[in-house]
Amino acid sequence: MSEPLIFRLHESCYKYREGATPSSVTTAVVNKVDFDKDEGFLSYFNGLKLPRPSVLNIFALRGVDSVKKYIKAWLRVLTHPFSFKRIFLEQFQEFAFNELQEFVLKEQFWPRAVREINRLGLLFGFDEKIVEPICVILDQDLAYRWRLQDVLSSMDTNMMQKNPARETKRLFNLLSSRDEERQSKNWRPIGWLVYLVMLIFPSARRLVRQLGKEMRPDRMVLNENDLYNCLLQTGYDYFGLNQAQRAEMHKIRYMP
Repeated sequence: MSEPLIFRLHESCYKYREGATPSSVTTAVVNKVDFDKDEGFLSYFNGLKLPRPSVLNIFALRGVDSVKKYIKAWLRVLTHPFSFKRIFLEQFQEFAFNELQEFVLKEQFWPRAVREINRLGLLFGFDEKIVEPICVILDQDLAYRWRLQDVLSSMDTNMMQKNPARETKRLFNLLSSRDEERQSKNWRPIGWLVYLVMLIFPSARRLVRQLGKEMRPDRMVLNENDLYNCLLQTGYDYFGLNQAQRAEMHKIRYMP
């Protein structure tokens, strides 16, 4: 059985020195913990005569806080159905940031492609609580990041300015055709939805056109480190090459 991939960088690399603590939680020193067969675990705190039930765990409390916010969000949607978009974005922002805050690196420590996504998100005025969790996802989930890099580095910047709806749809089709695991379930329907939104709303076209203008495709290109690790991955046809072709490419480039 292989060891889990767990490695914590030095605290100076992280933007936030510790994870988000729910606002309802106050920290205190626990002197000891006892177990009672009827009451369960009991925690004895400094300055308190009687123990508190349970042993509070900061990681569990963060998860509980996120789940509570998730439930509250849907309750708000049910009572305010016409505010769905605003409520969803607000709650997603709080949920994502609460879960991933402790893994947000300082800007200079993000990988090249993630640093570019961070730059674009902040340039377009998105809240850090939205941008930073997305950066953590792309930093940690290499399969998604490599897919994103493969597709965005294929973007036709001239076509993105002339017809952003068509170029965006082409990129989603490209992603769909290369992603064996998700093509029929996710990317193609999402591509059509984005395409229709851009046809209907001029503001969406302007946003994507400006995004294409500001993005630096060279920052998204898969470099040698990426290629060495992703070419042998299954489930996605990088550069449109099937698994056998990618294996041959990997052999030519990296095998002695």
